Amino acid sequence: MADMRRLALVSRASSLLSAPAQLAYDLCKGHTSAELIRSRLGLLNVPKSAAWFHASSVGECALAVAAASAINEAQLASDEDILSSALLTSWTNQGTIWARRRAAPQLNPGIKVAAVDAVWNSPRAVRRLLHRVQPKATFFVQSELWPSMISEASSFGCHLAVIDGRMSERSLRRWKHYASNVARDMLSSFNVVIASSESHAARFKNLGATNVVVAPSLKFATAEEKTPQVDEELSAALQSRKTWMAVSTHAGEAQVIIEAHRRVSELFDAPPLLVLAPRYPEQCEAIARSIDRNVMLRSKGRSPLPSTEVFIVDTLGELSIFFRHLDIAFIGNSLLAHGKGHNFAEAAAEGCTILRGRSLSHPQNSNTLWLCRVVIESGETVLSRSERW
Repeated sequence: MADMRRLALVSRASSLLSAPAQLAYDLCKGHTSAELIRSRLGLLNVPKSAAWFHASSVGECALAVAAASAINEAQLASDEDILSSALLTSWTNQGTIWARRRAAPQLNPGIKVAAVDAVWNSPRAVRRLLHRVQPKATFFVQSELWPSMISEASSFGCHLAVIDGRMSERSLRRWKHYASNVARDMLSSFNVVIASSESHAARFKNLGATNVVVAPSLKFATAEEKTPQVDEELSAALQSRKTWMAVSTHAGEAQVIIEAHRRVSELFDAPPLLVLAPRYPEQCEAIARSIDRNVMLRSKGRSPLPSTEVFIVDTLGELSIFFRHLDIAFIGNSLLAHGKGHNFAEAAAEGCTILRGRSLSHPQNSNTLWLCRVVIESGETVLSRSERW
């Protein structure tokens, strides 16, 4: 049984460290708008919602939408009012923007969805949000386990669930070593933990989760979402040339990719096109200025010109368009010594040949290694879909 008094005490203590750290992060990123601060403090006027989904960033928001879609479909099939409205919170501004643009179109018209920046890990801030939203259920995506959120949501009477649950070996060791009792209190508060694999389920159970079930990762479900409409001009531009893409690249990786593209271009009479999608859109203009080749930003032009050598995607929610039209995708955060690699489920599901750096073999990156085994066993990355290369 969970010791709720101990969990509440720990949530207050943890907020003394985590809330200032989260504030410092926002300040370093230049996120100082009045709306964001009000959202972090739980002071925004958000509509009442039947469910609260909390996610980390864009990828996790997509998982939350996939879960909401599944609940939505169950609601329609049973004629029960399971999920009539939902609030989606994200730690990153990119996640919030993506959710505002993409969440509603993914769901059936009967459901109302709102998206705001997440509250800080502070009991008072979480409490304010709960009293405004009045949720009946709270869903935490993957590994978003914050003591204040869990403690306050449980005290508020919400049903708690982890969806697409992930627990790495490293996280397990840290929880066991530093806060074993707290982890047990948190996880035993959940009505259900839906783990993405048997190994993740075993780690959740090891920490004290009681009602643990295994379901296929929602990462693959997100690849089947409704793809944004792509105009014929962009489609033709992508299909008319040898084109590859590099996505979710971090600082320092773009330069390596550009040099690789320069060398690849020397092999062909007609230079191929590189579609570059940095992890953080705010870095795109600086990257564009640093490239001594013919560059175009997606936000400045609908599609690349015949002379464009590097097409930089500085918009959100459009990667599925490019995965669907291209054959080769490099996945970032895998060239750096400290990189762990990003998830490539969506690219693999669309049949792209996956390129990655050596950081794939990072011993602490069990999530990506697990996904790699799944994709390799399914043969998704053996051949590209066409012979244009």
